[in-house]
Amino acid sequence: MISAPVTSLADARQARAVLASVRHGQRRLTPFDRPILDYLSDLSRRLRSWSLASRQPAVSALAFWIRRAEIERLRADWEVDAGGDGLISLPRGVAFHIPPTNVDTLFVYSWLLSALAGNANVVRLSPRALDAVESLMAQVRLTLDDHPVIDAATAFVTYEHDVEITAELSEADVRVIWGGDTAVSTIRSISCGPRTSELAFADRFSFALLDAEAVLHRLDVHELAVGLYNDAYWFDQLGCASPRAVLWRGQPDAVVDAEAILWAALAAQIDRRGGSAPAGAPMAKLVHLTESALSGDVERIRWSSGELATATLHDGADLRRDGPGGGLFYSRRIDDLREIPELVQRRDQTIAHAGFSRVELEELARSLGAAGVDRIVPIGSALQFDRFWDGHDLLRSFSRNVRVVA
Repeated sequence: MISAPVTSLADARQARAVLASVRHGQRRLTPFDRPILDYLSDLSRRLRSWSLASRQPAVSALAFWIRRAEIERLRADWEVDAGGDGLISLPRGVAFHIPPTNVDTLFVYSWLLSALAGNANVVRLSPRALDAVESLMAQVRLTLDDHPVIDAATAFVTYEHDVEITAELSEADVRVIWGGDTAVSTIRSISCGPRTSELAFADRFSFALLDAEAVLHRLDVHELAVGLYNDAYWFDQLGCASPRAVLWRGQPDAVVDAEAILWAALAAQIDRRGGSAPAGAPMAKLVHLTESALSGDVERIRWSSGELATATLHDGADLRRDGPGGGLFYSRRIDDLREIPELVQRRDQTIAHAGFSRVELEELARSLGAAGVDRIVPIGSALQFDRFWDGHDLLRSFSRNVRVVA
């Protein structure tokens, strides 16, 4: 169960009181206010010195993301494109966040981006939250104790699924929903305030894009394997930005050779990190691969270990998105990047790439149009959170523009 740093809500009346309390605490806050900058700086230092952080790469990445230099860069970017002539950017008020349970640091990113925009925040954490969330929450709370202004504008709450409590908290000025399609649809069916804006982040699919000749002759394959490991294995390949398939550009022989080199390097990386698949994951992959082989889409299956299996699709086959994760990659060859828009679906989020020029990637992005894909980033940075996520500028979504005409 969630421990002391989180308030357990019993009914809608208590939820109403929490909302009123943080709304009162928000009154003096503005975007990139000094209290939130000081809080982030202290939290970053605390996380970097935390003994468990070195064993949790996602926590180390969070500590890096909120360090002073990074936040100052974020503020500089904000000021460059903020508002415009006659526009003043201000907070929306209170944001209500409903994060997922499978990515244990996402609730912090969602909360802190909203706080940087000057909002008060209520964050709902599942009673079945992972131990890692409990441990991280303790660090967050210890730092809040030293920052009363931010503490007064922040509430972490927990409760079982309760429509009345969720509806009461949904009277906030922004509602942010993270989760699977079913969870998002369920929560969106619960009414929110008439002026409440909503951001919903449902199931997504992501894949890697590699140039075979670059893997064979130009890229550091060890470095590439490290990046692919970080992108895919931090959350057992179940993070929305974790690649679950690989598209290879190149001639058939070059792709076969490049695949063999990369998968061997990734297997070595798994052995070095001491990775072990979650209970039941190897069997789930084996059953899935057997079914996919019977479908006729699969040309070749490579079973490296319980942590790594690959299935090569026939040329011309659709990109499969139904893998169970846990280290299973579908692989597909293409001759040209112009084939990708026909393979992409609207639910596709991130392309993690290696071996392509900026010009090629920008042309690819333009060619995708409304087909899908919201991020194209280098392999190794797929899970790096950013203010631009799923096609939204979160900082802008958490703020409002006031038009002033003299």
